Amino acid sequence: MSPKIWGRLCAVAEVLLVSKPLVAPWTDSAKNLVHTLLTQATGNHHFNCFVPKGGHLPLAHATCESIYADAGNYAPGLGQNMRVFWRLMRPDSQSIYHFFFAPNPRTNRMARLALMFKGKKVIHTVVSQPKGDVPWFADVHVTLSEHTQKRLIQAGAKDVRLIQPGIVDLPPLSAEEKAKVRRAVQLPADKPVVLFAGDLVAGGGAEVLADAVLRLSKEVIVAFACRDKGEGHKEMRAQLSAKLGRRSFWLGQVHDMPALAGAVDLQCLPATNLWGKMDLPMVLIESLSRGVPVITTQVPPLNELGNEQQGVIHVSPGDPDQLAARIESLLVDKAALTKLGELARLSTIERFSAQRMVAAYDQLYTELANE
Repeated sequence: MSPKIWGRLCAVAEVLLVSKPLVAPWTDSAKNLVHTLLTQATGNHHFNCFVPKGGHLPLAHATCESIYADAGNYAPGLGQNMRVFWRLMRPDSQSIYHFFFAPNPRTNRMARLALMFKGKKVIHTVVSQPKGDVPWFADVHVTLSEHTQKRLIQAGAKDVRLIQPGIVDLPPLSAEEKAKVRRAVQLPADKPVVLFAGDLVAGGGAEVLADAVLRLSKEVIVAFACRDKGEGHKEMRAQLSAKLGRRSFWLGQVHDMPALAGAVDLQCLPATNLWGKMDLPMVLIESLSRGVPVITTQVPPLNELGNEQQGVIHVSPGDPDQLAARIESLLVDKAALTKLGELARLSTIERFSAQRMVAAYDQLYTELANE
C-alpha cells in the first residue's frame, strides 16, 4: 500500500483547502499561509489542495487537484472563481472545507451557494480585513488578529477564533549572505537600507516614509519592494522617485522576499490603511525572524505585531518627524539596532512559529471531525 493511501486511511479528517493556486512564486501572503500549513503539517489529516496544470506538491498527506489553468493573479478573475465554484459543486470525500481568502460579497455568496446542500463542515480563514457588510457563510471563522476577530463578532459571524500566522524559522543572514542578496537586486552594500514592502496607495505609508528619510542627517536608501497594485500606483511611484532621487531603489515584485527582508537594516511600514494586506503582513514577520527590527504605526491590527521588547517600534500615524527620529536613532546606535534585532528574533521564534499555527489548525480539524 502506498504511503499516500495509508495516510488517508489513518487520517482523522479529510480537508479540502480552497485557495489560490499553490505554485511558485511564493509572493502572495494568502497562498504562502496555506503552503506553510501543508508543508509543516504533522500528517494527522489528509489534504486536497488546488494547483495549476502540471503543479505538484510532493507530500504524502496531500493530493493536488489541477483545477487552475495557470498560476493566476493576486486577484482571481471570473474564470478562476468559476473553476473553484464547479469543483465545490462536485461530490467528494472531504468532510471539511477550509477557505483562505479576503471576504467580499460576491465570493462569499458563491461559496454559500456551492455549499448549500453538501453538509460539509466549513472553515474560513479571513486573510485580510473585510470591507463593508459581508454575508458570512462558514461554521468557523479564523482571523489573524484580535482586531479583525472583534470586527467579525460585531458583524454577526459565527464561532470566530484567533490563529496568528506562522512561518518556518528564518535564521539571521551573515554579513556575506546579506551582501550577496543586496548585489542580486543591485542595492548598495555600503549604505543603510530601509525596506518598504507595502502598497503605493493612500494611507499605505510610502509617502510618510519618504518624507521621514529626507529629514535624516545621513543618506539612507529606501528599497521599495512593491507590486503594481491599486489605483494611482504608477503616479505615486513617479512622485516618490522624483522626491527621493538616488535615495530610492525600485525593486518591483521580489521573488525571494524572506532573503531581502533579512538583508536590510530596518523595515518600515508606517501605514494607516491595511485594506488588501494581511492583518499581520508576512514580510514584517520575516524581517523579525531574521533579526531585523520593524517600525510601524500604532494603527490596529499592526499594533498587535509586537512591542519594543519584541523588536517592533510603533510610531504615530502620519508623523514623518517622529519616524525620522526613530530611524536615525537606530542607524546611529549600532548596538541598539543589534539588540533590538536579537529581541525581534527571540520573540518571533516563539510567537509566530509554523508549528504553533499548525497545531492550532490540527486541533480545529480534529474537533470538527469528531462533532
